[in-house]
Amino acid sequence: MFRRACLLLITSLALFAESGEGQVPDTLGRGRAIPESQVFLGALQNILNYHQTTFSDSTLWEEALEGLIEGLDDPYATVFTPEEFGVFEEDNTGDYAGIGVQITQLNDRVTITAVFRKTPADEVGLVVGDQIVEVKGVDARAWTVDMARDSIRGPVGTVVDIKVERSGVGEPLAFPIRRNQVHVSAVTASMVHDSLGYILVDQVSRGSAAEVDSAFGVLSDAKGIILDLRRNPGGYLNESLSMADLFLDRGKTLASTVSRSPGQPNKTVEESWAARLPARISEKTLVVLVDRYTAS
Repeated sequence: MFRRACLLLITSLALFAESGEGQVPDTLGRGRAIPESQVFLGALQNILNYHQTTFSDSTLWEEALEGLIEGLDDPYATVFTPEEFGVFEEDNTGDYAGIGVQITQLNDRVTITAVFRKTPADEVGLVVGDQIVEVKGVDARAWTVDMARDSIRGPVGTVVDIKVERSGVGEPLAFPIRRNQVHVSAVTASMVHDSLGYILVDQVSRGSAAEVDSAFGVLSDAKGIILDLRRNPGGYLNESLSMADLFLDRGKTLASTVSRSPGQPNKTVEESWAARLPARISEKTLVVLVDRYTAS
């Protein structure tokens, strides 16, 4: 079968060569080569037509794109499917339609590890430590986190029935929960040791700069600020610039980039962004915490 597949791909190249476009490489014994794009499309069509396994067009295109990105040897390059892009957008906005819980796999059970305030889950009484055992009448004891997340979320206004096991309670507890739009803040702020302000930024999502700015108001009496960026994976460039603008004086360089000019391999383009506003807390001592997971 492998030899047959190889022959089919070579035959595909030969057929393109007969069309008279360009030159086929000498290794094929033709003396004429053809555009790489036609080689690829010919191989794709032969796989669709003749391979013993039936593939959808979208599956082969996704695999081809993944191979292309892998060939770059760039850990930051990626291609999203529509579903993956939806998750990315959700992670970077904190907005989604659901019930307002964070779930994790603990001891082979999907367990609630956070209940966000003023969300449907908070209103019906779900608590941290509850183990999800049933969703919409289906046993969920062996589910993964992804399976539970996909089943629990849904259109705003619809109801999802959930049963949980709770420590100290003999029977599972049933909760009919009406889904709503949920926003999970990426920023938390508090006072520590009476004189220090603490701001944790989980990621640079949409609205994070405004949330940090609001935190300054809450911590106005603090003598110093601890900005915790540990395990922060980064996020939106524009939001990052707006956040940095809060800390640096007008005119200071916030960030700069060097990129290749499209279609001109030997020419680069530099771009930089400067702070436009006065620093918001220039009179306070600032400590920034980072670790090896802090990025962007």
